[in-house]
Amino acid sequence: MHRNTENAQRKSQGPPEFHLCLPATISVTSTAANCFSTQNGIELVMKTIREAIISTSITSLQRQLTDVWHSETPEASGEGFIGLVEQNHLENFLLWHEEDIARRDDLGAERVVQAKRRIDRHNQKRNDLIEKMDQMTVSEFSPRPSGCSFNSETPGMMIDRLSILALKNYHMTEESLRRDASEEHRSRCASKVTTIRQQISDLSSALDDLIRQVDAGTRSFRVYFQFKMYNDKELNPQLRRAA
Repeated sequence: MHRNTENAQRKSQGPPEFHLCLPATISVTSTAANCFSTQNGIELVMKTIREAIISTSITSLQRQLTDVWHSETPEASGEGFIGLVEQNHLENFLLWHEEDIARRDDLGAERVVQAKRRIDRHNQKRNDLIEKMDQMTVSEFSPRPSGCSFNSETPGMMIDRLSILALKNYHMTEESLRRDASEEHRSRCASKVTTIRQQISDLSSALDDLIRQVDAGTRSFRVYFQFKMYNDKELNPQLRRAA
């Protein structure tokens, strides 16, 4: 991935030492510990899905993975619920960079078509992972089927949005440090970084609030299946015609 000089200077101390500690198998109700550590010696242990999803550990994980993946081959190595969070973030990471490539006019039509096909696959996987996160969350929290207000956005959808915001934060910060850009450009991007970080904070709090309300039985949600049709030849008439 292309990284400009300013980004390299911003990371002059190197990417954080990042290590995921995961058991071989994590069930929905597992109490096995997951952990990650940083160079600063910060360690956060998450013993259950409840602790994992209600904690700012998700945004911290997404931020650190974004940093590491821009200097190393992207790979999601976690398991259980945190593994789904990682995989979702990986699909968004790959999707982001294919979207950039798809907008270039100098690579020829074949490469753009290839990018579009990859975008399709990443988007399908991304949506599948949102549903898997929600299914695991439902299994853990057993949200009420009726008798209270329902959230139109699920925890999985919110985690997916936080993933995209982590990528926006990284790349907008990069733009705010570009020495080959005008001062006006850097200033405008720096202002957007402030807004993006506020959105991350607000959405993280909203996720925490939703989980607490679901646990208390005062609010609920369902798994909202996307039922994507465009990649299924049984549901996409254009694919049926081409078969």
